[in-house]
Amino acid sequence: MLCLNILVMKRLVYTFLALTVALSSLAQTSNTEEAKYAAYLDSTLTAEMISRREVDEISNQISIDSPVIGNPLSTIHIIKNINKKKATYFVDLMTQGSTVFVGWKGAILLFTDGTKMKKPNAKIGIAVSEYGYRYTASISLTQADLKVLASKDIDKFRLSIFDGELNTKDAGIFKIYARNLVKLK
Repeated sequence: MLCLNILVMKRLVYTFLALTVALSSLAQTSNTEEAKYAAYLDSTLTAEMISRREVDEISNQISIDSPVIGNPLSTIHIIKNINKKKATYFVDLMTQGSTVFVGWKGAILLFTDGTKMKKPNAKIGIAVSEYGYRYTASISLTQADLKVLASKDIDKFRLSIFDGELNTKDAGIFKIYARNLVKLK
């Protein structure tokens, strides 16, 4: 009986070890698959921006931008303009509001880690929309701003007193666009 228990214990140990190796292998495969998907997504989104590259025939200014990301109630969009080899960057934000406020300023981007990017002088535009009023801002970005946008996920943003939100997927995609836009010429 004792021999049978030892034999059962050995089999359990071997089974446990085999499962541990299999799970470890599966985790490595999963990480490899995630890395492959991240590389694929990165190259796909970069190719999409390259396809949107335009050169003005008169000024020779080059414009490269991301598609508009978000939903009908709030969107974000990043742009790079190159004029005489000097690059300037902008982020366009749009959200909806139910009441009219004209002449207001200020935008804040809140990141998932709790940090904020404040742009107190951002001019807020307003237009009538099917959801009430559309509030927009086109904000000039510094190199430091670009580094933040390329490394952090945006949770939400505020234009004046109206908030816009990005879902996790859109925030991750925007971060990839911001990171890769800097590299494009």
